[in-house]
Amino acid sequence: MTTEEVLALIKGKTIQTQNTRWGSVRLNFQENGTVWASGNGFNHKGAWKVEEGKLCLDGQKFDFEGCGAMRKVGGEIQHLWPKGEVHFTHQLP
Repeated sequence: MTTEEVLALIKGKTIQTQNTRWGSVRLNFQENGTVWASGNGFNHKGAWKVEEGKLCLDGQKFDFEGCGAMRKVGGEIQHLWPKGEVHFTHQLP
């Protein structure tokens, strides 16, 4: 995905994801670069940005640091770990 496509999907929005490690995780991408990740028993704050179409996440309690590609596969969006494995998926409406 392009930088513009990724920004249109997440900037100022909340998306429901299926994380490969944590299950159902809701991500709130605030326009100021803050992201809140909440799920079963947790609510963590971090930072986000998009560089060259990759979503970069950083947070003290996140299990993800760095930038991962975003891609469309069928009816979902996949965010990848920097090494290429799927980090989370988001079903498109």
